[in-house]
Amino acid sequence: MKRESFVINDASASLIQAPLATPFRIATGQHDELANIFLRIRTSDGICGYGEAAVATHITGETVAATLVNLQTAATALRGRRIDDPEEVCREFAPAFAGNHAGLAALEMALLDTSSRVQGIPFYRLFAPVAAKEPLLSFDTDITIVIGSLDEARAAARQFAGQGFKAFKIKIGRDEELDFSRILAVREIAPDSELILDANMGFSAERILAFLNRLDKHAVRPVLLEQPVPKKDWDGLAAITAALAGSG
Repeated sequence: MKRESFVINDASASLIQAPLATPFRIATGQHDELANIFLRIRTSDGICGYGEAAVATHITGETVAATLVNLQTAATALRGRRIDDPEEVCREFAPAFAGNHAGLAALEMALLDTSSRVQGIPFYRLFAPVAAKEPLLSFDTDITIVIGSLDEARAAARQFAGQGFKAFKIKIGRDEELDFSRILAVREIAPDSELILDANMGFSAERILAFLNRLDKHAVRPVLLEQPVPKKDWDGLAAITAALAGSG
């Protein structure tokens, strides 16, 4: 698809902070507050595009402070520049964002968002020829049920099922018995839903396989298992893969 070029009149990056309505609890920690970097681009015609960097220091090693500096530097460099190809601009800036993928993602999103708004088209139309294949009207996504009490898991499952979600990512890894009960509760409330288990590195290979075997005896078979063991436990990941191969 031919894209219209645009001139960036102004660009700015700033920190946005806000308390979370529900603490985001996982096996390796907890977030009580949103602290992301917001990138805003404004064209010479007054059209604005936006990008956001969600930094997860405990997982990727990136920091909010470094991401803010990188995006502020990029914003300064973009002012007054004509953009013909957003992807090419991202490739140009990529070395400056080495090890800071959240920052580069925010830059990419802001440029592409601006491009779609300049052209007056839905965002997905930028991705031709994929978007040219019909139907491409909607897609399903999952919703996360964070670590918490059994009652909290039930309440979240009822709320999200009522909102139409059909896939639930359940955070596990702190308390196996409680995790087991939470998963069964979600399955009971949403019996036709897909379940994803995200352990955030909270298990060993032996423990997660035993845990999955227990669930299987209750006819609960997750469609995806995410981060079951510490990220450098290659042997554990290989053992899990081998054990689950062909399990369906």
